[in-house]
Amino acid sequence: DKQYSLILDYLNSPEYKMKVELTEAFDKMSQLSMDTLSHRPIKFARAGANEYRQQSSELERDKINFLKKAIGGYCFCLELSDTHDLSISRVICLWFDNSDNLEINQIMPHYLHTISSHKFIPWAFQIIPRLCLIPNDVSTPFSIILTDLVLRMTKDHPYHCIPILLSILLAPLDACFLTDLYEYGSLYILSIKSR
Repeated sequence: DKQYSLILDYLNSPEYKMKVELTEAFDKMSQLSMDTLSHRPIKFARAGANEYRQQSSELERDKINFLKKAIGGYCFCLELSDTHDLSISRVICLWFDNSDNLEINQIMPHYLHTISSHKFIPWAFQIIPRLCLIPNDVSTPFSIILTDLVLRMTKDHPYHCIPILLSILLAPLDACFLTDLYEYGSLYILSIKSR
């Protein structure tokens, strides 16, 4: 997890962003001077751009590998023991932060099914509302895994999950209720003032 965090910090650093900008500048420079490739600065620019591209792809590959190992390690601890239940928070954060990553979504179903569903209950208020962020007509790997997890949690712990699901389902009705209450309250205040 620490290695993943270090790589992520580096990828978000100004130094890395500057290297990306330099790579783009090198690419533009080498494309503008295609007919004069014999010039030494152009060759140097092209070599620099290739080197930065290679480093960037290696960093991305390392980031994914360290992320997989971190998630796997946390899930292994959660599967085997009840003494490290706080690790579930890190697993969920890592998964949600990388919800669009196909490789992570391929390994998550196996890991999530090995962990007892009661360990997810403290995070139900963060997990269940994520279903609302997914459009109904879109079926992504993340949405399928999340739906399976919520169904398993609801089946195993209905008294904890059903109130959250109902609050999300009935949330649009709050606006209607508040509008009616406001209109009724205004009429009531007007009737008192007219006395």
